[in-house]
Amino acid sequence: MKRQKIKYINNDPTLGIDYDWKLIKKEFNKLGIPEGVFNPYAYHDVRGGKYIMDLSERNIGKTTNWILIAMIMHELYGTEAVYMREIIDMIMPKNDGELFKTILQCHYIEKITDGQYNNVICKSRRFYYTNTETNVTAVDPFLLKWSLDENAIKKSSVQLPDSDIIIFDEMISRYNYLDEFVTFMDSIISIIRGRACPLIVLLANTIDLHSQWFKEFEIYEDVQHLQPGQHKVITSSEGTIVDIALAGLEGGELSVKRKEQNKRFFGFKNPKLNSIKGGSWAYNVYQHPYREKDTESLLSNRYIEHNGNLLNLEIMYNDKHGIYVVVHKANTLYDDSVIYTLDKQLKDSRYKYKWGVMLPDTKLWKLYQRGLWTYVSNTEGSLIDDYMRNLKML
Repeated sequence: MKRQKIKYINNDPTLGIDYDWKLIKKEFNKLGIPEGVFNPYAYHDVRGGKYIMDLSERNIGKTTNWILIAMIMHELYGTEAVYMREIIDMIMPKNDGELFKTILQCHYIEKITDGQYNNVICKSRRFYYTNTETNVTAVDPFLLKWSLDENAIKKSSVQLPDSDIIIFDEMISRYNYLDEFVTFMDSIISIIRGRACPLIVLLANTIDLHSQWFKEFEIYEDVQHLQPGQHKVITSSEGTIVDIALAGLEGGELSVKRKEQNKRFFGFKNPKLNSIKGGSWAYNVYQHPYREKDTESLLSNRYIEHNGNLLNLEIMYNDKHGIYVVVHKANTLYDDSVIYTLDKQLKDSRYKYKWGVMLPDTKLWKLYQRGLWTYVSNTEGSLIDDYMRNLKML
């Protein structure tokens, strides 16, 4: 693979390298990626100046193949990729072997470096090519490890003029904290500085339909309608491009092998298995409202507003189940409505930040803690889970 002559966007070095993205794709195709694994080019126009977000079930090759693209960029242009995770424990040496396991098994390093190297070595969180037979190690690193929780320390001193591809792996996780999006963006500006060419890739194995990331990227509504095998290019309100895919299936249909495996091992009617089976989004299953004829509505003016959704929390009573709550979507608010929100900028006096302190508010909270909230559908349940998860982090 021949090192390319560096050209700059508009002949301006401050804007960064004018990459030949068609050449990068051509070299990637030469690697002979097997069928049945994730291929970025099946979903995206891979180029710089935008965000690419790939969501899927586990073990379809997303991370491996994006790292391969980064390795090709290094070989052609000297690019040093950034591999980003949430917390420092995720980039410790104990995880390095798994990161490059497939790359080593398939001898991709030899293919990319024309046989000059056959392994990797990590020094001071930077990966270098090495040859285990000749004991020769490359001078320049091809990948740097970065954790978001170290951003405040790194951002003032780091200089990464050649880091034009950033891969944020497992962006959705149980570790997500409020304002993580802002920390992520702070890391991005620290890395890319004023360059226009970087490509920023976000990967998620755990699919949370109501993740805060979707709202922050202004793609929440689009994600709700995205089906397996589909992708969509979205432009934010201020012009930023987000190219998102729900990957893992070709053409939106299950492969023959996947159908056979599902029948053999996962043939159970449990919505929680959806993403494992590759069929659709995964949902938890929530208690639906009780169907009793003598049910009486005790209070219906409490609401939660979250991720652009308005949910009514209606306190109900019947002789069989006592007092409980029915959560359902709503479209209309009234003068006596009380709306809980995680937005500190309250729209008017009806809005309460996080939760209220009046007797009905306390009653609702106790019913929630006792598991006495019911949900018209699993979507409402998932939204409430996400609201409560974020509430606890405040």
